[in-house]
Amino acid sequence: MENNAVEIFLQPIVDAHTYELVGAESLCRIRDNVGNIIPPGKFISIAESNGRINQLGEQVFENTCKFISENSLSSFNMKWINVNLSTAQFMKNDLAHTFEAFTKKYNVNPSEIHLEITEAAIIDESIMKSQIQEIQKIGFVFALDDYGTGYSNASRLKHFPFINVKIDMSLVWDYCAAPDQMLPMLIETLKSNGYSITAEGIETLEMAKAMTEIGCDYLQGWYFSKPIPPDEFIAKYKKS
Repeated sequence: MENNAVEIFLQPIVDAHTYELVGAESLCRIRDNVGNIIPPGKFISIAESNGRINQLGEQVFENTCKFISENSLSSFNMKWINVNLSTAQFMKNDLAHTFEAFTKKYNVNPSEIHLEITEAAIIDESIMKSQIQEIQKIGFVFALDDYGTGYSNASRLKHFPFINVKIDMSLVWDYCAAPDQMLPMLIETLKSNGYSITAEGIETLEMAKAMTEIGCDYLQGWYFSKPIPPDEFIAKYKKS
């Protein structure tokens, strides 16, 4: 991080009905001394414990802005790129100012970046509302990540201006292994309250079809693509 060597990899998000690219998620990657990718599971927890998670998140956000400034999203037929926010980041009082500075530096429209917050980040509702309001003023929108792994419920979500809910892959896999009415009813409830739905962890065509049938709007997972470096993403998806 001190050498500004944090990278982003991009994972496509596709329309559930057409499988056409509509967005992507920007994911953090770092390399060891010989250039090999270190799995995020090995360094994210360290960054959280030693206080570097904020610096890590800022570099991911800046690299995402840089990518958008150099590659118009419309050239991919994309509308947005999702960027994850850690709980620690969300506690920073100057977060809105920091993000606004980066978007101005790279001349990026904030609406092109969707900020993902996990359920675990919704600890103090008053702080959450205050932060979201400040960041919304700039033009950003929010998605709720990993839904189904925390303690939020559909009625509680109404207090926050999320536009999209990402169903955690554990729920997706459970449903595909043994379909029941729980996940379809959950998705129906969320959609009736105005949220679009993304299913994570799609690994087969059968899983993609199953999630489309129960109402998901977007799909994300290795069936479509694993996270790939920006140059590979450009070569694969950019329109001539």
